[in-house]
Amino acid sequence: MKAFWRSIPFIFMLGVANAADGSPPLTFVPSIGIGWNQLTFGRPGGTVNANYKTLNMGLTMAYGRFFASADGEWLGKANFQDGVDFTSVEREDQTLAVGMAFNRWNVFTGYTSAETKDDFLGEFHYDQGLFVGAGYDFPVGHNRLGFSIAYADLDGRIYADGVGLIESGKIRGLSYRVGFSGPFRKNMGYKLFARYRSYDFDSGGVVTDKDILSFGALISF
Repeated sequence: MKAFWRSIPFIFMLGVANAADGSPPLTFVPSIGIGWNQLTFGRPGGTVNANYKTLNMGLTMAYGRFFASADGEWLGKANFQDGVDFTSVEREDQTLAVGMAFNRWNVFTGYTSAETKDDFLGEFHYDQGLFVGAGYDFPVGHNRLGFSIAYADLDGRIYADGVGLIESGKIRGLSYRVGFSGPFRKNMGYKLFARYRSYDFDSGGVVTDKDILSFGALISF
C-alpha cells in the first residue's frame, strides 16, 4: 500500500508554457528506476517475510505551486523454497497524489492501491485508500534533500484460494520518507529515496502489523 510520499523533486523546466504571457511553466517529469523492498506481515498461518525488487516508474506534473504525481511499483516477486516445493510472494503498488508547495514546505493527499499475492499461504491481499501528508526540502549544493511523513487510512481485504473473502478491515499507519535528488546529465536528473511504511491491519478481532521498508534509485527525464 502504498503510499508514495515525497518532497518536491528536482524539476527540469520543459518550456511548455508561453514565456511571453508571464504564466508559470507547466512541467512534466517522467522517471524510471528500481526499488529494493522488504515486506513483513503477520498472519495466523505464518509470517510473510519477503525481499523483492520492483520496476519503479512515475510521472510528476508541476504548475506554479501545484503538483501532481502518478507512481507505480511493478513486477515485485520473491521466491522461496518450502521443503521440496518452491513458492513466491508478488506485490504491486500504484499511487496518485496532488499537492501544493509553500517555499520549502509542501502538503499533499492522494489515493494508493496495492495487491499482494502470497502463494505460501494461498492468499491475495488488497489495500486501497487515502493518505495525507506533509514534507520539507532544502538545497544541498545543486541537489535537494527532502523529508516527508504521511498518514494512511486504507481498506484491507484478504482472499484465500477456493474460499473467497476471509478477512477485511482497516489498515492505518504512517509512512516516513527521505529523498535526495539533483541533476545527472543534460536534461536528466536522479532521485534516491528510503521509505518506511508501518501499518496496523485491524480485522475486527485481531490486529497485525504490516511493515514495508523500501529503497529506490531513479533517473528522471
